[in-house]
Amino acid sequence: MANIKNLDIIRSSEVARERQLASAKKRHQNAIDKNILIRSVREIMNGPMNVSDNVRKSGEAIGLNFGKKAPFGTIALLNIMQKAVKDGNYKAFIELAKLGGIHFDQSSEAIGGENNPLNVSQVTKITSSRVKEINQMLEEEC
Repeated sequence: MANIKNLDIIRSSEVARERQLASAKKRHQNAIDKNILIRSVREIMNGPMNVSDNVRKSGEAIGLNFGKKAPFGTIALLNIMQKAVKDGNYKAFIELAKLGGIHFDQSSEAIGGENNPLNVSQVTKITSSRVKEINQMLEEEC
């Protein structure tokens, strides 16, 4: 963070080196702190949690087979999704789907499904002679 000491004009290479060293130490410490937080969240989310009978039944209903323990993140996500569906909160459900990598703009309709007039799955290669032929036909019509 800027302070009055940093506003001085650097007139010597020694001062520049000192400030560069201090800056490098601070950036390194910030990176360590960020990694500690990320590792902690991952550890908690992947940590084992006892599975209750209710959660086991809910999981079986959607095809998840839990043992006695399951990752905390999986159980938490199952509960969040059930609440979103129960409350009819479609925005939360869409955000959860995006979190899982499912984007609705990747549907077959969006990328050229059978009912889409811009169906890219049925595109064929056109030779240069065919391009010339089409061009001539278009010019004749105009």
